[in-house]
Amino acid sequence: MKVPRVTLDQWRTLQAVIDHGGFAQAAEMLHRSQSSVSYTVARMQEQLGVPLLRIDGRKAVLTDAGEVLLRRSRQLVHQAGQLEDLAHHMEQRLGMLAEPYEKGLAGKLTKLSRALTVTGLGLSALGQRRPWLRRVAGASYSAGSLALRFAVFEAGKESARDPKYVVVPQRERIRAREEEARRQGSGTVSV
Repeated sequence: MKVPRVTLDQWRTLQAVIDHGGFAQAAEMLHRSQSSVSYTVARMQEQLGVPLLRIDGRKAVLTDAGEVLLRRSRQLVHQAGQLEDLAHHMEQRLGMLAEPYEKGLAGKLTKLSRALTVTGLGLSALGQRRPWLRRVAGASYSAGSLALRFAVFEAGKESARDPKYVVVPQRERIRAREEEARRQGSGTVSV
């Protein structure tokens, strides 16, 4: 699978330039400097090898290619937001079952994994033209993945030691099945 050269942040920046009517307005909305926004869009066009904007007077206007890619990028950014919402919902839904991932050694390893993954992301963004920085980013991703694997292992050991992580969810599932059976008028419950 090909690694994307353009980040979601770059797509969001381009969207802000168009949606807010220019670089200065986008910069204000994004809480960045105008030069940062201009650089981000210029770098993005360079990475894609396609002109996305043309300057018409004092206004940036989308090219035909820019219109097509912007439309698709809106879908992409929306889907990324949905993916993040899903991950948050899944974490919330786990409720008590998420406790072992947040406490003790497993919690520390989970935090370490997140930190290493974010570090890898930042380094890979910075290391576009620096091979040694990309190697460090890759090592950070790998270390983050390894830390997460150990966190899952430790959380599994912790949940096996404490019966509340097994018994309580089983009782909740049985209650839900009984409730469903009552609603459907059946007196039997399958366990």
